[in-house]
Amino acid sequence: MRPLAAVVPALLGAAGLFAIVGWAFYAQAAGLGEGQGVTDSAAQSALLIACYTPLLAWPPLLVAVTVAYYRRRTACASPLAA
Repeated sequence: MRPLAAVVPALLGAAGLFAIVGWAFYAQAAGLGEGQGVTDSAAQSALLIACYTPLLAWPPLLVAVTVAYYRRRTACASPLAA
């Protein structure tokens, strides 16, 4: 199987995720959606942030595992690996 069949969609997905994260930061900085809060208290806001913050790691980690996969699948075969 050709590794690019998996690498290209994974990198396109990572680019899309980076775009979503970038838009979220822009929207927060620009004040878009002010006054339309989804939480009623500071505790709910803290819980929302705690739950969504790990999702910021998804795009760079997807790129990392995609690069590792590509390097592993395209590496020259070692004479000892048989």
